[in-house]
Order: sequence, then C-alpha cells, then structure tokens
Amino acid sequence: MKALRKEELLPLKQTIEKVLQLIRKLNLNEIPYFTKFLERMWYNLRTCILVDYEGWEQLEKTLRRDWNEANNIVVGIPAFQFPIDVTSEQKSIEYEFANLLIDIEFYVNG
Repeated sequence: MKALRKEELLPLKQTIEKVLQLIRKLNLNEIPYFTKFLERMWYNLRTCILVDYEGWEQLEKTLRRDWNEANNIVVGIPAFQFPIDVTSEQKSIEYEFANLLIDIEFYVNG
C-alpha cells in the first residue's frame, strides 16, 4: 500500500466528483448506498484543499476507511448494477465509471 501524496489530493477529488456526476446522470430511483462514502471523501478532500491543510497525511486513513466502506461487497460498488436497458451510450458510461473507479483505487491504495 503506497502513501498518498499531497499533489494527488486534487486529482483524486476531481475523479470522485466525476463518479458522482455519472451516478446523478443515471437518474436512478434510489441513490446507491455507496455514494455517501464517496461524497464524504469528496467533502473531506475539498475542505483540506481549501484550507491548505498541512496534516493531510491524517486524511489518508479516513480516505482509505471510506473507500473500503464504499466497496462493501453487500451494499457497495461491487453490488451496484446499472439499469437493464443497455444502450451504446450507457455502455460508454459503464466503461467510464469502471475506469474512474480504477483511478480512485490507484490513488487511495496504489
């Protein structure tokens, strides 16, 4: 597990924001449970970046905790299913979603 570097905080925040935007774009009846953990990560990152927080290393544990919770096998990202009606546009959204999740995993856990 690599250490998160300070210069990775802004790209991580932007990547999480893109994932949240994709989920909103799906117009689901229910917001997936895991989004609350992604939102928490986004807000924590935003706050640390805005105030130029120097103790950002402490944030690393919190980010990892929230990322692990977002990946809960029962109610997290692994349990999430896109709506059944698959169009070519939706396939590209699924592909982009998967790539963004891989990017977040890389930032958080290396």
